[in-house]
Amino acid sequence: TRDCGTFKTDESLKLQETVASSPEKTAQQEPASAKTAPEDSQETTPYEEDPSHRERQHMEDFINITERIYVVKRNFNLKEGDTCESAQRVRQLNDRDYEYVLRGRTARNMAGFVAVKTIFTVSKTGIHKEYNAVSYKHGMGQPKVERKLMYISPEKTCAILVETLKKGRKGCQLVQPESAVDNGIPEECQKVYKAHCGKRLVTIYNPECKGLPDRFPHEEL
Repeated sequence: TRDCGTFKTDESLKLQETVASSPEKTAQQEPASAKTAPEDSQETTPYEEDPSHRERQHMEDFINITERIYVVKRNFNLKEGDTCESAQRVRQLNDRDYEYVLRGRTARNMAGFVAVKTIFTVSKTGIHKEYNAVSYKHGMGQPKVERKLMYISPEKTCAILVETLKKGRKGCQLVQPESAVDNGIPEECQKVYKAHCGKRLVTIYNPECKGLPDRFPHEEL
């Protein structure tokens, strides 16, 4: 079974394929005045566990998005060439588990997607009394990796998922639903990402991703 590069982790099974980097979207340029934190800086209380931000960290808000959600940019796996990475909810299995389809484009399949099914399991971390995190795998034999919801905008047009990488580094992914992804990144979402995820980034999304054909049947992990 092939695995899809969608919503990657630092420990993920590599696709070992390279494609050209996607151009930055002009609507997504970071404002020069935004305050940034060093990538490897240690926060006393991580933003994603700070109780003052918990209203913007309900995983239910993220899970309730049923349209395709694209990875716009991330701050890890910078040299990998995967593009058009996305996730889309298929159905709810029980109180905590949801079936998703992960999609991504690779060098061998530039005309369409590699697509696989996986299970998203919601969880609670730290002081959170409601679900604020989700775990899933994207490759055969790979463990589920927990990602916390650092931020989701009130309009549900932008979200930031964060996970722990090697050496304790923070891995961030900024994602947007299909209906909003071509409208640029909302100011507050951009501000949170830049302040807590560092300067390193790779852009994963470009507008042509929407026009690529799907691949059936979806392989299961």
